[in-house]
Amino acid sequence: MRKFRSLICAAALAAAVFAAVPVQAQTSLFTDEFNNGSLNSTNWSVYGTDRILKRTQFGNSPGFGSEGTTKFARVKLDTYNPDSRYRGTYFRGCEILTKKQFTPGTGGIEVEARIRGTSLPKSIVWAFFTLGERGQWPTTYARDEIDFEHITNQGTNALWLNIWNDAKASDTSSPGETSGTFAGLNWANWTIHKIRWYPTRTEWIINNGAGDVTIRTETNIRPNDPQGIRFNIWASDDTWPLAYDASLQPTSSSSSNKSYYVDVDYVRVRSLGSTSDTTAPTAAINTPTNTYSYRTLASASGTAADSGGSNLASVKVRLFRYSNSQYWNGSSWTSTETENNASGTTNWSYALPALADGRYSLRATARDGAGNAGYSSTIDFYIDTTAPTALINAPVNTWSYINLSQATGTASDAVGIASVKGRLFRYADSRYWNGSSWVTTATDYAASGTTSWSLPLPSLTDGRYYVRVTATDWIGNAGNSATVDFYKDSTAPTVTVTAPIANGTYNSNFTQAKGTASDAVGVARVRCVLMRSNGTFWNGSTWVSAWTELPASGTTSWTFNLPQLAAGQYTLRVVAQDWVGNSTTTAGTIFRVQ
Repeated sequence: MRKFRSLICAAALAAAVFAAVPVQAQTSLFTDEFNNGSLNSTNWSVYGTDRILKRTQFGNSPGFGSEGTTKFARVKLDTYNPDSRYRGTYFRGCEILTKKQFTPGTGGIEVEARIRGTSLPKSIVWAFFTLGERGQWPTTYARDEIDFEHITNQGTNALWLNIWNDAKASDTSSPGETSGTFAGLNWANWTIHKIRWYPTRTEWIINNGAGDVTIRTETNIRPNDPQGIRFNIWASDDTWPLAYDASLQPTSSSSSNKSYYVDVDYVRVRSLGSTSDTTAPTAAINTPTNTYSYRTLASASGTAADSGGSNLASVKVRLFRYSNSQYWNGSSWTSTETENNASGTTNWSYALPALADGRYSLRATARDGAGNAGYSSTIDFYIDTTAPTALINAPVNTWSYINLSQATGTASDAVGIASVKGRLFRYADSRYWNGSSWVTTATDYAASGTTSWSLPLPSLTDGRYYVRVTATDWIGNAGNSATVDFYKDSTAPTVTVTAPIANGTYNSNFTQAKGTASDAVGVARVRCVLMRSNGTFWNGSTWVSAWTELPASGTTSWTFNLPQLAAGQYTLRVVAQDWVGNSTTTAGTIFRVQ
């Protein structure tokens, strides 16, 4: 599966071939017979379209087929790619991989698959292999891998057998890569492939129905990281001439599509040796704490333990983002559920990416040497760098109130409101209410509720005040409302009539009354009532029997235009009203016109 290979002659490789030493398989660690006609999503993941190798964009899901009583999965390569970005230039391939990972433990494991490649043209590569990755690409990335790889250019009796231990991002070849042809091998027919992975050696075994034959044993390169099992099919490009053939080209038309298949009858994993471990490890997350909020969180940490005798092999961490239902794969967010290697085992840590505000979950998976997996509880946590918003609904800015026992409003935050506090200021003496008394120090006191809150107010004397609230979230981010000025006003205005004067006498040219009005908060309006001695009232156009108030011009200094008055006695009453509705009506000023 890499660009550069070291080819050894078939004769040299054949010298390493010998009949396999019988090994008694012990505990079954994993089995999938592919009998259900669909891929078990509990056991398997499928590479998405974000993965590209040579001339192939992955993204195909496996199909399923049957021949008689044999049912199998079909890993497919299409010459037509439905992705418009790559149509006509890239094939659409497939790779499936187990979610479970395995280690050789103390006695080794055997990974067995019965597979075939059907009617495959040149330029196709397909593989059955194990792979484990850890670290962050490309700085700390490392990979362990054991391959059965089939290059169609070389014929159906040829194999590439590859092995890697701690391969870096910059590595393009491995000293463990070998290739050769094998008598009796025809991978176009059903052939059993086995990888026997021991702590001190790895064996590749094939069985075409005539019994197991070990075709390679490697003792110098020793993979030791947990690895999953994979099957794939893809097309090479001309950067790997050994695997490339120009006769196979992608097509830009779906009607011209050709599909090529690798069939997988089953895959089975067994422990080897005289002892077995079926006890899963335990895993716990110490940081973050469930439901807690953080402004920043650089890493997660926790512990793991194993009591089954195989010892801890690895700890992996799954990071999930709720906002778009995606998982962190070590370099980007993806829809494919992914676990990433933590540092350490009994005490482990994992460096987190930069996290945007929102809700996340974290789960740790501990695996032992026998491949048993134990899972921590899933921890939900929040990243929150944004202050809440707070609004005051009552009092309303600049309004006046006869009585006001509480301020009310709302607050909101993406994660949650922890508390709301209010500040009440009295302009008359520049003091603040602290919940029990008026003080000179700016003070906030507790409101009731959070997203919908109320702030109790003391008994207020007439005058001007302001109120402001502060909403605080669970991490301590605080957001202030706008400051709302309001007035407490329970006293009616005063009003004075300066003309006419009481008991004054005027001629018919007297056409305007006037006066003043005042209020601690403000005079909203002044109205006048003009009555004749016969008990009728002026309505602005005629005299009527009903009490009638007419608007004056102005408020604190007001005037009222009188009609042409005939000789006689009149009474003028003035009504002054403030903004909250308190009003004063004068007793009445009697005057005469002659």
